[in-house]
Amino acid sequence: ILAAAGAFVGAATALVRWNMATLSFMTIVVPVIMLLGILWALYDRECALALTVLGASLFVLWGVRRYGSSMYVGTTVKICVVIYLVLLAALAALTKSGKLNKLLPPKADKLPVYAACGLSALALLASLLGGGISYYAMWALAAVVFALAVYYTVKQL
Repeated sequence: ILAAAGAFVGAATALVRWNMATLSFMTIVVPVIMLLGILWALYDRECALALTVLGASLFVLWGVRRYGSSMYVGTTVKICVVIYLVLLAALAALTKSGKLNKLLPPKADKLPVYAACGLSALALLASLLGGGISYYAMWALAAVVFALAVYYTVKQL
C-alpha cells in the first residue's frame, strides 16, 4: 500500500510539474476516485457500476468542453469520445449477455447500467456538436448522478 501511495504521489507531482492545470484536475479526480471506492464497497453493484459510468462520462464531457474546440488537440479529443462511445456500447452488450458476473451478479437489476450508458452516450453525442452543449450536458448528468445516489441511499436505508 505504501509503494502504491508513493507511486501515486510521484506521478501526481510529475503531472503537476509538467502542467500546472493538472493540479485543479487532480483536486477533482482524487476525491471522486475515493467516493467511487466507497460506492463499490457499500452500495449495490448495479448502482456502483452505473455511477462509475456516469462519473467517467462527466470527466469525458469536461475534457470535450475544455479541449474539444482546441486547434491542436480537438480532433484527438473527438476521437477519444468516439472510442468511449464504443466502450459504452460494449459495456451495455456485455451487461445484456450476462458476461459481467464479477461486476454484476446475475440477479442484479440491469436497468441502471443501461440507463447510465444511454444517457452518457446521448450527452457525449450532443457534446460533439459544440462546447456550449457539453457544459449543459455535464450539468444534466451531474443531476442524474445526484438523483441516482439519493435513490440508492434511501433504498439502502
